[in-house]
Amino acid sequence: MNEDPTVMTVDLLIELEPEHTPKKILGEVLPVLLADNYTPSRLVGAAHQRQIKDAVFIFVTVVPDKQGSQKRSQLLRLEDTIIRKLDFHKLAVHTVKFCIGNSEADAVQQCKNTIEELLISPPRENLHRTDISLSNAEHTQ
Repeated sequence: MNEDPTVMTVDLLIELEPEHTPKKILGEVLPVLLADNYTPSRLVGAAHQRQIKDAVFIFVTVVPDKQGSQKRSQLLRLEDTIIRKLDFHKLAVHTVKFCIGNSEADAVQQCKNTIEELLISPPRENLHRTDISLSNAEHTQ
């Protein structure tokens, strides 16, 4: 990682995805989680590149409540699997949260609530981090 203080960093990444099949989501989410830099899609060049450092990643999508649909449960399992399987100690992203709304307005509100919870008014202990137990263990030794 580049530790140059002039390098701009990103600490919040939000992905909006109306197409929410698990395969498509993995194709959208994994590259972001595994990267350590980000360039906004409408800008080109190193001058616009940002370092991802200790970031929160929020995935926002809409899944209307339809009787018999398994999409919501599939997405929640996918979120849980990402959190459990990735080694967040080595990633620039430390928190992953899926905001799955019944409508666009519901998804946006969930995203706003998540940002408030995770970034604006933390106690940081409430973050869905995978490294909290390790950090606490290190401080007690």
